[in-house]
Amino acid sequence: MTSEVRQSRRIEVGSKLDEASNQFNAEDTRYNVVKAKLEKVESQHEELLKELQSLNDQKKDINFQMMANEDLLQVAEWEVFDLQGKIDTLNVVEVTDPATKASLEKIEAYVKESFEDLKTFQCTS
Repeated sequence: MTSEVRQSRRIEVGSKLDEASNQFNAEDTRYNVVKAKLEKVESQHEELLKELQSLNDQKKDINFQMMANEDLLQVAEWEVFDLQGKIDTLNVVEVTDPATKASLEKIEAYVKESFEDLKTFQCTS
């Protein structure tokens, strides 16, 4: 190989080396950009997994509270039903004040006396 051929080949290989280096740098830049995006997505993914776990824990706590509240709600419902029945019963009971009661007792005594009189009543016509 002559020095001119060698020099020509060096120039040719050097040119290909420059192209390959430029291509490598471009691919390396793209790779780093994609890698940074992936790291960002992975970080967000981890945050979302933590948030999901927190939400699952909250959901379990709330479900437990709901079950406890359902029991308390049922007890309260029974108590309301029972008290409503007592109110209904009290609403049916007649209210008499002492004066009315005394008057009714006098009338009752009069009616009994009149009934006894009617038993012994004899018609004389």
